[in-house]
Amino acid sequence: MTPLTWDQARALGEHLAGETSAVVTSHDDGAMVVAGTLLRTLAAMVKGAEPIVDLVLARGERTSVTLPTPLGTIVVLARAASASPVAYARTITHEAVHAGQVQRLGGLQASVDYLGSGELRAVREADAYAAGLWTEFLLTGELPVLAGLGEEHAAVSGLGHLQVCHRSLLSTGGVYGSSPP
Repeated sequence: MTPLTWDQARALGEHLAGETSAVVTSHDDGAMVVAGTLLRTLAAMVKGAEPIVDLVLARGERTSVTLPTPLGTIVVLARAASASPVAYARTITHEAVHAGQVQRLGGLQASVDYLGSGELRAVREADAYAAGLWTEFLLTGELPVLAGLGEEHAAVSGLGHLQVCHRSLLSTGGVYGSSPP
């Protein structure tokens, strides 16, 4: 199997961003650094907000986020997404599923569902993880491993991951109603 190149991974990201009308950026982007500084400044004015903002901004090392805004959906990729072209492809696919959810449901409803219901959040995350893991499998031919997926996935490993992914993709119509990239 020919290894994925950075150009191919970025092209996948551009394609998925276009499909969901999302803007993709990273925590290291200059605009994001300015936004983080502005967010910290605003948080200093709201009692109790600073620890929450600090936690969110600190998670940028390893956690990517998809944020619905009045101006559109923004995908902020974690630094870990740049570890390799495959990590980037897996992460951008995961976040593109979230961007597609925002596109289908609307930003407000997607936010309420994600933040207000543990069950709906679990479904949204399962769909995104399934697409990301499936993409990684298609690109590498290797079965997914548990490392980095968290304890909630400990009951499923190897082929079990792919079976869960397959069921999730079938039940949701895949990424944007088609097969994974």
